[in-house]
Amino acid sequence: MTNKIKHILIDIDGCLVDNKQDIDEEGRKISKKIHCRDTVAIKKLLEEGYKVTLITNSSWLGMEMWSKKLGCEYLYCKGNKASIDINWDEVLSVGDDYWLDKDMLDKSLESCVVRDADIRLRECGEYIVLDTKGGDGIVNELIYRYDLI
Repeated sequence: MTNKIKHILIDIDGCLVDNKQDIDEEGRKISKKIHCRDTVAIKKLLEEGYKVTLITNSSWLGMEMWSKKLGCEYLYCKGNKASIDINWDEVLSVGDDYWLDKDMLDKSLESCVVRDADIRLRECGEYIVLDTKGGDGIVNELIYRYDLI
C-alpha cells in the first residue's frame, strides 16, 4: 500500500454517483447510476487489502445492498461525517459538498474533491481536485493519482 493510506472513504451522492436522482411521483428515489469502472476499481482496492467505505447523509436501500454485494462498508451518517470512529491518519477521502463533506475532508490524511464539487472546495487550495466529475469513474482516478495498486 502506498504511503499511509489504508482506508478509502467515498461520499456517495455527487462523488460515486452524480447528484441527479430519479424520483417517482411520490417522491421516492427510484435509482442511482454507478460507473462500471468504479465497481471494478473498488473490487481491486478490496483485493489489495484496502478498506473502502461508502458514506452518505441520504440513505437509500439500493446503495446499501449494492455496497454489501460488492464487499465494502456502507455508512449512513445522519450527522457530521467527521464524527465517525475511524483512524483518520490512514484515510483518503473524497467529497463534493461544502456543507456535508468539508469536515470529513479536513480530518483525513489525504483529501480530494470531484471536478464538479462545490466551488468553495475546488478553489480553496486545500484539496486535490480530480479531473473526473462525480459519477464518471472517480475511483479509477484515485488509484492512479495515489498509486494505490
